[in-house]
Amino acid sequence: MDNFNQYKSLDLLPLWYKISDTTGSHGTQVFGAGTRKIQGRTMSAFLDVIEELTLLHNKKQSDYGRAVDPFANVRASEDFGVEAWIGCAIRMNDKMRRLQTAAQGSTLANEGIEDSFMDMAVYSIIGLILYRQQYGKVEQ
Repeated sequence: MDNFNQYKSLDLLPLWYKISDTTGSHGTQVFGAGTRKIQGRTMSAFLDVIEELTLLHNKKQSDYGRAVDPFANVRASEDFGVEAWIGCAIRMNDKMRRLQTAAQGSTLANEGIEDSFMDMAVYSIIGLILYRQQYGKVEQ
């Protein structure tokens, strides 16, 4: 069994990630909090960011979410006739505009470039969940 199918069958990796040869010289890489190990190309930086995103989401959740609906602040766009997942995309666009401003050489006064990328990533995940909920692909 090749690496990809081996790790796919263990549900350790997303389908789109290509695993390098286990006989390579890269060694064992630790994933996340040390619970997932595979041979091949490192994804530790990627998984470190995923962990940061989780912490960021949990922290902001206490400010914006509600116990009964963690995405209540994003769903609020429905009060204006905008589907929740589209409202999420609009919020992502605001972050993209900030990145465009920075890319054009301007200084960002409030949030930095990394903050904008992190927020966009979290909004992307929330938007996907809301989209799936709307179209019956995941339980609400």
